[in-house]
Amino acid sequence: MKCCRKEQSDARLTIAHIVLLVLGTAFLVFGAFYPAIWFDESYTVGLMNHDLITLCSIASYDVHPHLYYILLKLVTMVFGNNIVVMRLFSVAGGVALAVLGFSHIRRDFDAKVGFWFSFFCFAMPVMFKYAWQIRMYTWAPFFVTLAAIYAYRIAYGGDERWKKNWILFAIFSVAGAYTHHFAVFAAAVLNLFLLIYVMKNRTSILRWLLFGGIQILAYLPGARVLLRQINEGGADWIRIYYPSVLINTLDFFFLGAEAEKANATELPGNTWLYLAILAGIIWIFFLVLLVLRMRKNPKEGKPAVLALAVCFAIIAVTLVVSEFRPIYYVRYNMVFYGLIVFFFAYLLGGIQRILPKILTAVVFLAVTVYWAVPAYRINYDSSSWVVEEQLGDAMDDGDVLLMDNSVGAFISVKFPELELYYYNE
Repeated sequence: MKCCRKEQSDARLTIAHIVLLVLGTAFLVFGAFYPAIWFDESYTVGLMNHDLITLCSIASYDVHPHLYYILLKLVTMVFGNNIVVMRLFSVAGGVALAVLGFSHIRRDFDAKVGFWFSFFCFAMPVMFKYAWQIRMYTWAPFFVTLAAIYAYRIAYGGDERWKKNWILFAIFSVAGAYTHHFAVFAAAVLNLFLLIYVMKNRTSILRWLLFGGIQILAYLPGARVLLRQINEGGADWIRIYYPSVLINTLDFFFLGAEAEKANATELPGNTWLYLAILAGIIWIFFLVLLVLRMRKNPKEGKPAVLALAVCFAIIAVTLVVSEFRPIYYVRYNMVFYGLIVFFFAYLLGGIQRILPKILTAVVFLAVTVYWAVPAYRINYDSSSWVVEEQLGDAMDDGDVLLMDNSVGAFISVKFPELELYYYNE
């Protein structure tokens, strides 16, 4: 009888999980059909106007690696060089990350953890913000999360599939490194954690050396591009101010678009303070859950501890490096978004009582709605179409456009045939 009830419960949870994925996908997709782009997006869109070889040559002077641009170019070659197509590619990355809760997380842990993983993927403001941007910030966490999953399987999944786990770990580590430079640090930290595990448990260090060497060799072209970008100036626009950068690091996943003001010289005002307090309460709640879980059984808390340790190690290393050359930017923490999501999902999935789960879901949904409603309103405001329509009506053949601000980047990629000049006062 108990077995029958458990099967029914599992079946209901599976259906609920599928419904969640459908609704979450719809939430992201419906917000992606707007024409306005901002400066960084205009760079991506501009690259798509070139052939693949020229694209790679130009991207070598960017502060990001090439893989996302190459994948997006292939997508536009199939589905058309269209802004909505490009934006939907980012949505696909966010959805793919959420699907890992159904395809991987619930297999390695259980169905409840997998469900909450998918839930938190959708129910945080940073997801829809970056899923609607024509940038690499949904695909980078997808690759890094997969690398972390296979690193965990290498350590704790048994030895019968070690070849598959090591190969996939290496593939996704390299894919992440070629998608965002912060993922290089993620791959390094994951390999370091595996080395510690190998040495502690006296397993085959030859495997670690072999696949570590494969990753290094595979990344050599990317390392060459990275060094070139550093020599060209890299991200020399980054400024780091303490303690605001630490506060915004903790707030980032809850504050959505506003969390990018991490480098502001002044601490946030009242609104920021309230949201920062809420973020602090959420962190404290989950840390308490972690302590209670480990007090009950230290081994049960290990997956959550490992996920958080990888995130903090990446932050710590990049902040230390930033003392010599600024590379830390709060937005880049999206790279390990999947690990933060897992931390929340694993701890909440382990609670037996339903009330804390309901209250947590309500809080996360409320924060998401708080940021999503104005985001939808801004995206679909009639002004999003004004510039394009007015230029299209006003410009004649042979006209030249003179701009004194960054709006010119948007116009130049929307009207590549237009002769445009930047006026520097």
